[in-house]
Amino acid sequence: MFRLLCLLACLSTFVSAELSAPKKNEVICLIGNGLGERMVHTAPLQAQLALRFPQSDAAIYNLCKPGDTAGLRPHPSRASQWAFPGAETFHSAYQTHQGEGFYETPDQWLTRLRADTIIAFFGFNESFAGQAGVENYKAELSAFVGHTLAQNYNGKSAPRLILAGHPQTQGPSQKNIQLYNLATQEIALTNQLPFVDFETLNLPLERNGFLPTKAGYETLATIILDKIYAAPETTSAADPALISAVAKDRSWLWRNDYQMLNGVHVHGHRHEPFGPVNYPPELRKVREMHQLRLERIYEIARGTTTETTFDDSKTSTLPLVESNYTEPITYLDKPQTADSFTIAEGFQIDLFASEADFPDLANPMQIAFDTKGRLWVATMPSYPHWKPGDPRPNDKLLILEDTDGDNKADKQTVFADSLHLPIGFAFTSEGVVVAQQPELILLKDTDGDDRADEQEVLFAGFDTHDSHHSISAFSTDPLGRIYLMEGRFLHSQVETQDGPVRTHDGGVYRYDPSSNELLLVSRYDFSNPWGLAYDKWGNGILADASGGRNVDFLPATVKVPHGREIPTLPDITPHRVRPTSGAEIIYSSHFPDDMQGDFLIQNTIGYRGIKQHSLTSDGSSFKAKLKQDFLTSTDPNFRPADLEFAPDGTLYIVDFQTPLVGHMQHSARDPKRDKTHGRIFRISHKTRPLVTEETAYKNLPEELLKLLNSTNVRQKRDARAELQKLPSDLRGKIVTRILEESANLEDHILLELYRLVRGQNPYLLEALFTSKNPELRRAVAEETNALPDPSIAVLAGDSHPRVRLATLQAASWRSPELTAEVITEIIKHPIDLTMKPALQAAYPEAKPYLSEEVITQIESEGLFNYKLTRTPKAPDSLTKPEKVSYIMGHEIYHREAHCATCHQSDGKGLENIYPPLAGSEWVTEDAERLIKLTLHGLWGPIEVAGKHYEGKVPMTQFGTVLRDDEIAHVLTFVRNTWGNESTAITEEMVKAIREETKDQKTFYTPEELNQQ
Repeated sequence: MFRLLCLLACLSTFVSAELSAPKKNEVICLIGNGLGERMVHTAPLQAQLALRFPQSDAAIYNLCKPGDTAGLRPHPSRASQWAFPGAETFHSAYQTHQGEGFYETPDQWLTRLRADTIIAFFGFNESFAGQAGVENYKAELSAFVGHTLAQNYNGKSAPRLILAGHPQTQGPSQKNIQLYNLATQEIALTNQLPFVDFETLNLPLERNGFLPTKAGYETLATIILDKIYAAPETTSAADPALISAVAKDRSWLWRNDYQMLNGVHVHGHRHEPFGPVNYPPELRKVREMHQLRLERIYEIARGTTTETTFDDSKTSTLPLVESNYTEPITYLDKPQTADSFTIAEGFQIDLFASEADFPDLANPMQIAFDTKGRLWVATMPSYPHWKPGDPRPNDKLLILEDTDGDNKADKQTVFADSLHLPIGFAFTSEGVVVAQQPELILLKDTDGDDRADEQEVLFAGFDTHDSHHSISAFSTDPLGRIYLMEGRFLHSQVETQDGPVRTHDGGVYRYDPSSNELLLVSRYDFSNPWGLAYDKWGNGILADASGGRNVDFLPATVKVPHGREIPTLPDITPHRVRPTSGAEIIYSSHFPDDMQGDFLIQNTIGYRGIKQHSLTSDGSSFKAKLKQDFLTSTDPNFRPADLEFAPDGTLYIVDFQTPLVGHMQHSARDPKRDKTHGRIFRISHKTRPLVTEETAYKNLPEELLKLLNSTNVRQKRDARAELQKLPSDLRGKIVTRILEESANLEDHILLELYRLVRGQNPYLLEALFTSKNPELRRAVAEETNALPDPSIAVLAGDSHPRVRLATLQAASWRSPELTAEVITEIIKHPIDLTMKPALQAAYPEAKPYLSEEVITQIESEGLFNYKLTRTPKAPDSLTKPEKVSYIMGHEIYHREAHCATCHQSDGKGLENIYPPLAGSEWVTEDAERLIKLTLHGLWGPIEVAGKHYEGKVPMTQFGTVLRDDEIAHVLTFVRNTWGNESTAITEEMVKAIREETKDQKTFYTPEELNQQ
């Protein structure tokens, strides 16, 4: 160690001798992890650079992203996730990547920017591998250094490369940080590179314990500049606050270039058909805008101006985008809105609030009631994402109140503004957690004026690739943990105090405010989860918006490694509509008794309203049956996005209110996308009394505990939330006293008490573990931290299949050894369709610990093999190659968010919404017409099998989704199924028509196709 320190001292002397002022117009690029990303986003480095060297015009560009390592840098619009050739050899656990598009590679970014100097921030994410991972890290970093120094990004010479360490952290990770900082330092020494050492600093840190505060970044910026440049003879006398303001402005614009929200349309797989028109000019404009800010920074530094505002009209003019929406648009006014609904017998629906009275209520997305009974609303008129040149996004979080008791909002408070697509939010004891892509932020009101005055970044690294799929639809479970749902195509890398959380192609995160823990709890084969509802026992139902599937959440939370998904689970609601948005389970005494426990799911296109299903136990899971269309609307602009029960037992619906929906049917920049309308409706029963118990926030702990006995889910939730704010030791004392003073507590009260202390009470643990009620045994099995391994193993042989399923899920999060023990017991019992995919997911990790006898039984009997849809027999009328095409078409037809989602598995469609394919002349007759509408979509009134359909819902343009051979396969299938009998479609036919119609950028109308 002494020898190494001496060598490092010599290196420091050598490097210092090479220091000088930055070259004129020097380009400095930061690459690496979240430390570097926040370094630039908070802007101190660029500001201090300009103050030190006001004549340099040197530019700093941030190419960092949380989770990045020297070699692993995934992006959903890149074919490869590797930063340089050979990088894949250092990351055996992260070989799976599904990027598609033309986003620039790291080397391409550095070349286009003409990087002169590169500062690399690596080691933090890698450090969680501990001592065992040090040598792999050094090998990866050495390979990166060799690759980088061999490049000529600026066209003149190899870049100057500086390696940076990581500051001290809090908690057990600090020891590993020291190890990896030393490893980084060693690689710098070996390659005679500068090393910026932060380890000895005692910086103020954010609550995550590993990233500095704003003040900490100011210190880091000073140290970096001291290390890489000599001290200047003179410095700028300009006001640092002015330069900092412009630097932050430039950084915001840069993020909307490098991490542009909705990048899937810019450079991803949804670039066609509208992206080529919109985004090349937008990228050019935003780059001109942040170049203007760079020039202004140095003008201020040189004392030639103090102006911090900009006339961006001097930058490129964006081309006008023509709308492809040809239908007349009419927005119903307040008296008309009620007439547009048909609602279940005995209920009425009334307008609670609209943009007419509250102009800020524009494009509302999510609602939630706080424990004071007030309705909070997240609005997002910046949807689908900010356009360069427009005013900065000003989405809001509103509080709406009914102060005079007439069931209509009459007071608005803006809790927070200047947000950008707050597509999910939830309450904690400290404030409000909000999605602010690419971050999860906490908004606090510290002075009690109902206005957020502090903002804190909790986690960064959530992917911004698709604003429809980013973390959204926040839900809270009975333990107060918040679930963030993320859809397909995204590649998130979220840095946490426990290590990076990486995923691609969707997932559900669970954030626990009490511990600041973030886990990826579900890697299931869904498209876009947008709703999670809990029954009174804590069983969750997950709603998958794009495909319209609703599945049991428990088996979807079996732990699987990166790159794997839990196989498709049975849909508990066979009657499917799509796309869905928001779900609830009825527990309100204001609703009739025969509706209690029913599942509600909303739909936003075609069928606009609420479906009501009964729920019953079915083996290890549930099954649902459609009871009725609880609500429908004839307003074509009605877009229900969320629903929530109020403390008084009524049901509230938020209406996004827009004629144009979807991200494939219309351009993201279509001028007819609405930015001003929004409504909130209140559903009440005409004869049943409202819930009149006081809201939870007014009660003392003892009274709050009584509310846990309420039959109204909203009151139970509020009481639980208030009790969870109490210190854990006080909660423990209250629960102990209740148990000592009360006998024969009802099961659901025992469960609530168990949740309050999170299982940390031996009596409660024993009571639930030995309860005759399987729901209590399931609850204790599912909570992974409460039971010791032997108890988990005992529950694996429980008499109830759902308890066994919960045991499997719990074991998967504990260890593969315990999972093997559980699987060995579970296969002694019947295995149903819900258990099978969960077992399939857990089996690979457990297999090394299973006996040969068990492995033989599993694999020889095919215990876990199953398919939800059977492969059909191809018609004899087809040739052998056509039969192969038919079978492949069957698989494509049943893919998520493809044909069966709308036209149904039986080809009959949905009444008055989606036309049938069975017996349709549009399917069996003109092959060219069928191929054209499949490639480019269809929209408008149509006659099918003698019935008229309005055609308000555009058919997807599958030419941008499927290859020519895939379109041929699926059309061959639909032309020869459900009684249809017609000629097969070939890949060559599709290819020819695709070329012939390549200039068709919008949907066909039925009239156009018939004329052709």
